[in-house]
Amino acid sequence: MKLIVGILVVVIGLFVVVIWLATGAGNTLANQAQKLEETAARGADWLDVVAYKKPKQYFRIDGEHNMGRRRRTWNEQEIADAIGKNQLPEGFMFEYILGSDLEYLVYFNSKGKVTSIKKRPSMSDLAEGKLFTH
Repeated sequence: MKLIVGILVVVIGLFVVVIWLATGAGNTLANQAQKLEETAARGADWLDVVAYKKPKQYFRIDGEHNMGRRRRTWNEQEIADAIGKNQLPEGFMFEYILGSDLEYLVYFNSKGKVTSIKKRPSMSDLAEGKLFTH
């Protein structure tokens, strides 16, 4: 009898942990997305966005290379120098991948101010018939 009660307690405990992890992970991603959207509001400075979350890469936007975007490895000093020397006339963009189905693009002007934030369409959006989410 003690063995059955012990097994039942372990099974219920594992079930509770699995449910907690599943709901907690979803809320965390949703919270991260909401905070990113709030932080990257139009007119926000690039340093404020970076203070919340650093991207792994950024893109210099120009019309001649890589369909308008040249991917660069993250280098905060390089961006600061380029903004200071007016070397980003068409601006730049950060890409944030918060989860397999949750990606954002944050666009900045040549002065480092947010011009827009866009959620990339995901496979879930496609399955639900949504082509554009923002």
